[in-house]
Amino acid sequence: MEIVNKKQEITFKETIFWLWKFWGELKPLMFLLIILTPVAMWFRSCTPILIANIFNELGSKKPDIIFVKDQIQMLLIFSIIHFVMYSFLQTTRGNTNFKLENSFRINLFKYLVKLDQSFFQKFNTGDLITRIIDDISEKKLAWFACSGIFRFYEAIIKILQIVFFMFYLSPLLTWTTILPALVIIIGFVKISQKTTEFSRRNQKAISEINNFLTNTIDGIKIIKSYNQEKNQEAFFNNVVENQRKKELELVKASSLMELSYSRISELIMIMIFFIGGYLVINDKIPLGTLVAFNTYIFMLIWPMVDIGQFFVKGRKAGVSVQRVKELENFEPKIVNKSDAIKEIDENILFEFKNVSYSFEKDKKILDNISFEVKKGELIAFTGSVGSGKSTFLNFIPRIIDPTDGNILLNKINLKDYDITELRKKIGFVSQTPSLFSDSIKENVIFGRDITEEKLIKSIEVSQLASEIENFSEKINTKIGQRGINLSGGQKQRLAIARSIAEKPEILILDDCTSALDTETENKLWNQLYDFIPGITVFLVTHRIKTLEKADRIILFENGKISDIGTHKELLSRSDYYNRIYSSKIEPNNIFIEN
Repeated sequence: MEIVNKKQEITFKETIFWLWKFWGELKPLMFLLIILTPVAMWFRSCTPILIANIFNELGSKKPDIIFVKDQIQMLLIFSIIHFVMYSFLQTTRGNTNFKLENSFRINLFKYLVKLDQSFFQKFNTGDLITRIIDDISEKKLAWFACSGIFRFYEAIIKILQIVFFMFYLSPLLTWTTILPALVIIIGFVKISQKTTEFSRRNQKAISEINNFLTNTIDGIKIIKSYNQEKNQEAFFNNVVENQRKKELELVKASSLMELSYSRISELIMIMIFFIGGYLVINDKIPLGTLVAFNTYIFMLIWPMVDIGQFFVKGRKAGVSVQRVKELENFEPKIVNKSDAIKEIDENILFEFKNVSYSFEKDKKILDNISFEVKKGELIAFTGSVGSGKSTFLNFIPRIIDPTDGNILLNKINLKDYDITELRKKIGFVSQTPSLFSDSIKENVIFGRDITEEKLIKSIEVSQLASEIENFSEKINTKIGQRGINLSGGQKQRLAIARSIAEKPEILILDDCTSALDTETENKLWNQLYDFIPGITVFLVTHRIKTLEKADRIILFENGKISDIGTHKELLSRSDYYNRIYSSKIEPNNIFIEN
């Protein structure tokens, strides 16, 4: 998703300001680079002077061999010192690049996991992956954050030192070199501005590739079921070709700048040979001075290239920072209050008062929902597909908040409680179990401090224990990406085991027993209340036998409550519920028929 327009382009100052906080974390390394870079460059910048001294002395009528030997020794010593120091600087810059890349990525990930549902409705998965992985990679933002900045710093230091020595040798030749160089730098600052749009288009194209791959991998079973492999290949070819074109635009612009630098530098060198040769022939300057100048011209080429790269890479880095800041500037709708209540009374009482929810102002998903739930109750939700049952369950752990109305927990607004403490009391199983490519044990523990006793008991209650015994590595068996090695029922039971492992006071089950047979589900319910006495359960289900167990059933239709009552009460007064029970078919099938 690309939501930035050209008017919102980030400035270089904003890019530096964003990077500043990360540089602060690496102060010793940054300070070391700042101090050592001029020193290393000084040893390199002195060498042409030593070369000039050697040539001038050898060209004299009576050369001083001892002086020449001393100059050669100094040249060798300076070269070795520069080599050692510059090798250290390059290694340090490379390591710092990776440290900054990790800091960028970790910082952004910490922020992303704290965001609510509204954020992930706005940004697609492929785009987020591109911003987290590609935009801040060592070849882009992370490179610029250290190597790009310090190569520019190095280039400026080197140019200043070289110009100083060049003026020392010959002011005329120096002005011949400097004036064209200034024109080049000013020109490339202007040209580099055009690379910003190329960079943005390229990053957007990479996001499209990642998003396409994510959707394809997630839906590979559907693709194969409908024989859509060829179509997907064609779509992917189009996406890749689009990215290739955008990358080519950017490479052409960048390459043109780099090639222009080297060609113009060669023209400057020709001018130096022409003017310098004339001065040597007329005994205005010694030959050693021209040789030294020639060496300095060669030394100026890469600093000038680095300055050009600084502006090109700086524009690219600005695009990346802008894309990262889009994520950082997103204002979550669900946040803790500064004085949030951390203590939650165990005698749970939920009151839903005129609760409504809508994505858009004129399109309500839930409308005026009101009822109460007491501690220990099993509340079942049933109704047509798309009637708002799953959306309603998301209110309880504050995945989303109502757009209208209030939810009270123990007579206190749910928004007044600390979100972390609230969620500690809730076990949640979504309609599609979210599993991770780790072992069964780690999927149940999920980074929490779960005792071995609770771990084993939660697996037993979820009716997964007997089947685990048949796995090759028992509880340590790897389940593959998203639990691909498990059946549908095993996935649901593993998710249930995770939800009850900490003995939550509130359990939310979003149609997560659909793949269980009746006998297994009955065992689960019987053992659940022994394991967690007094647990309050919110359950979405279409199963008649499950509905019969509920203390109350909330019947949803088109985002509203059609009726509330026990199984017997609804049978006696609800024609729709009565049809569900008597026909013993799924409610969503009935609604499709109607």
